[in-house]
Amino acid sequence: MAEQSFPERLKANVGKWGWLLTLQKLIFDRAARFLGIHFHLVRVRPMAGQPEYPQTPPEILFKLVDPEDCLRFGGEPELDLDRDFVNAAIERGDLMFGAFDGDSLVSYVWRTTTTAPHNDRLWVRVDPPYCYCYKSLTLPPYRGKRISPATHLFSDVEMASRGFSHRAGFVSVANLSSLSMGKYMGSIPIGYAGYINWFGQTWPFRTRSVRKIGFEFYKPA
Repeated sequence: MAEQSFPERLKANVGKWGWLLTLQKLIFDRAARFLGIHFHLVRVRPMAGQPEYPQTPPEILFKLVDPEDCLRFGGEPELDLDRDFVNAAIERGDLMFGAFDGDSLVSYVWRTTTTAPHNDRLWVRVDPPYCYCYKSLTLPPYRGKRISPATHLFSDVEMASRGFSHRAGFVSVANLSSLSMGKYMGSIPIGYAGYINWFGQTWPFRTRSVRKIGFEFYKPA
């Protein structure tokens, strides 16, 4: 299938999102690509209580993935789980929650209560009682079946049982699909954080409301 031209993509985005959001996407996509300025919306979601799970296929089961299974799934190309990444996450005490079809892991999300890598320059930090939700994936045949939202909700319940009150995360302001999903999931926008890459250097930034929960991009020593 031929790649869509810019006018075709523009028309499709306007039809789906409207002119205002499409313009937002264009501006911030280009700010990141050409100016090195990355803007993210930081969102939190209360994790107390028993959530109403979306309906998912009955054969799908959700569980906390034990470290041995995390290592077993590490290195499987379709899961995008590098073995070094998995080892480091386990050493930090991070947790992986997964959705299973039989013995097959079909969707997952990682949680940390301290810090986690964002890219080769920056990490993300958050303070209790917030935990940080990062790196998630759902295999293509299982997308569109509400498995990913259910996996996130399952992990919310488990983290709340460990004494954490809110899930914190971020999404690019140019990622309209993820912004829409967060609204559907009940996430609450609290402010903005991001970073600027210029001349081989990186400068993180955040708004005051984001600073209050201890969320930040930072350069490790």
